[in-house]
This record gives sequence, C-alpha cells and structure tokens, in this order.
Amino acid sequence: MPNPTSQALAEDQDELMAGRRLAGRLTTELRAAVKLLAPEFRGASAMAERLKVEKTTCHRIISTIDARLLAPEQTLVDLPGPRALRQFVAALRGAGLADTSLDPLANAVDLFAEFLRETAGSQAGLARKLAGAATGNLVDSVPQRLDVVQAARMHKDAVTFCGSDADVDYSVRILRKLPEDPRLYDEIYCRGFSGYTATSKARPLAIWSTVNARSNPDGSDVPHQTTSFDGQTALGRTVNCLLPRFCSDPLPVVVGGGAGLNRGVVHVIDPTAFRDGRKVDVATLSRHVTLDFDPADPILEDKEFWYLINYPARHIVVDIYVEKSIFQKPNLPVAGCHTWDPGFETGNSPRWLSELPVWPTISLLPANTQHATHDVFPRMAELTTHMFEIAHADRSNFNGFRLDVAFPLWRTFYRVGFDFVSGT
Repeated sequence: MPNPTSQALAEDQDELMAGRRLAGRLTTELRAAVKLLAPEFRGASAMAERLKVEKTTCHRIISTIDARLLAPEQTLVDLPGPRALRQFVAALRGAGLADTSLDPLANAVDLFAEFLRETAGSQAGLARKLAGAATGNLVDSVPQRLDVVQAARMHKDAVTFCGSDADVDYSVRILRKLPEDPRLYDEIYCRGFSGYTATSKARPLAIWSTVNARSNPDGSDVPHQTTSFDGQTALGRTVNCLLPRFCSDPLPVVVGGGAGLNRGVVHVIDPTAFRDGRKVDVATLSRHVTLDFDPADPILEDKEFWYLINYPARHIVVDIYVEKSIFQKPNLPVAGCHTWDPGFETGNSPRWLSELPVWPTISLLPANTQHATHDVFPRMAELTTHMFEIAHADRSNFNGFRLDVAFPLWRTFYRVGFDFVSGT
C-alpha cells in the first residue's frame, strides 16, 4: 500500500515543478510584453501613466521580471494576481500594441489563474504553501540535477551510440569591454576536451566557438570579428587557435571553418589523432569582438552563453569571467538545460518551450585564479591563470562564475544567462 505521506510529498513536488515551469513562462512573456513599449515607458511610473493602470501593478511586474530568483516559483507570489495581469494585457491592447503577440501572455495568465485555483486557492495561500515547503525542505528535495545513476546510464548509452567519450568538456571565457571602443565587447574563449577517446565509427570531433548572430535595427550586421587570440586567421588548416601546452603531443591537425547561422568558427580535429585509441587532450582558443547585446537599452537586457553537448562527456566545467564594469547591478547568473538553443531551430523561441526539468547550479569562482581548480580537471587553474596572463587582464576586475555538471545530457544545450539591468 502506498505511503500517504510519501504520496503527498510527491504530489507537492509535482506542484512545485509545475510552478517553476509556469513562473519561467510568465516571466518570459511579460518581458516580451514590456519590450513592446518604447524605452521611455518601461519604468513603473511612465508605464502606469501610458497604460492607465495602477502603478503598483507596473512596479510589481518590473521588479519581478527583473529579479534573478534562486527559487523561481516565488515569482508566482511576487507578481500581480491574474486579475491585475489581465487588466495589464487589456491595457497593452488598448494602447494599440501588437495584439496577436500578446496572446501567449494572455494564455500564460489563464494558466496562472488555473494553477492557483488547483493548488492553493490564492496567491496568499501559495505563499503559505511555499513557506511550509521551505520549512519542510521540500524545495531542496526537488531534484535540480538529474539523478546521477540515471544520468550515468544515459551517458553510457550515448557513448555506445556515438563511439566517443571524454573525461571533461571544459571552457573558460573572459568577457570585457574593448578598450579601443567601449561599444564593443571582447570575448576570449577557450574550449577543450580532456581525455577524449574515439572509435573508428565516431564522427570527427568539432569544437564550436561562436557568438549569437545579431543585427542592427536597420537590418545591417553589427561589427564582428573572430580570430585567433593574437589576431591571426581562425579559418583553414592552422594551429593558430590551439593552446599547445594543453594539447597532446603531437599536436592535432585542426581545420577551421565558418559557423553557419551563428558567427564564429568551427574547429574540426583531424580523426587521425584518435586512431590508436589513446586519450587525447585538445584545447582551442579564439577571440570574438562584437556587439552582442545593446547596452543602450537598459531595460531587460541580458547576455546568454549556450553550450551544445555535441559529444558525450563525463563532466562539463564552464567558467565565465565578466568584467565588473559591464555589471551595473551584478546578479548571480541563471542556468538551464534545453533541448535546443532558441535560435537554433525555431527562431527566437521562448526559453520555457525548450527547457528540461533539470536546473544546473552556478557557483562563484575564487578571486585567485590559482584556486580555480577542479577535481576532474586539475589543470583548470593553470589554464585560467594562463588566459588572464596572455590577455593582460587583472582577475580582480572580473566576477567569475562556474557551471559544473556531472554526466551532462548529450545533444542538449546548457544555458548560462547574465542580467545586466541597471535597476534604475
């Protein structure tokens, strides 16, 4: 006979997971709706006057979608209730804004109302329920990571299918403003594999080093350049983009090609490097100079990094260092695991549409690069120190963050999103 307590806990966990999904959906649609307004009407007071709705409603919307909550379900308590949100949608439509583009938001609000009716009766009831869940460690008991045994089994199947494996798939990225032109951003990006092995049936190893394509409002391309770190070409048969001290000897042969829909380069590693079945280490380093997001629009602007797990690996370690001058109001980044990059198959599709119920965690990196090591890749600290040295960058001027996942899901995208909102 089922244990009633266990059954109730499982039901509450299901509700909590559903709440997290709904919170992500509401936040995404509200952000899109606010962006329909001209920038001068995106503050709470100006928005209220423009739409003729309560200032409190606008303030709760802005402050909630601007937040990076460690417990996303709290969004459902902090937002205005369904009635106020429906008035907000009606006001946007009444202001002559794109009517059909508000339908997804209207649908999400209906789901919000239904969720409250079925789970707690009201936002106040939901707040009490969440408080009780936190007291009973229910929130902590909801799996934010895939069960390790299950993930390991899926990894084993992927290795059998693909014919390749790696101890670690790692990356280090340094993002800073370009000193010569503060409108542009300088990304120094290393991605590599430690302990990569492949059988004869495995497809060639390719390492993507890309940035999301972006255009100016008039349709023209924003300035962009991808090169080796020292400014040489990243294309063709070249060793310009290798970090020799972190590669196996002899150095693998690399051919760089265009990255298709995204700007950047794809480094294809010659398969002969893996023919004898030995473990191989390879590290690539490239540099992107681009305008990846618009700092002129201080509302709801963010920057996302997407990591495609194109080859099975036992671990991924993703370190990102962001120059402090870019942060006007530093927030801990958020992470997710998706079936696709929103720009990969469906245009700029909403994040909630592709997100899997796996929430990876982000941690802060130590201030000293020599302490940025990792058990699965002890040379991570050495690599990071080397990158800051060749970039002539001072680590104290950067905030560092780490995404760390054991047995990442093959053929998914891991997302790390930063919010650079000014908070004004």
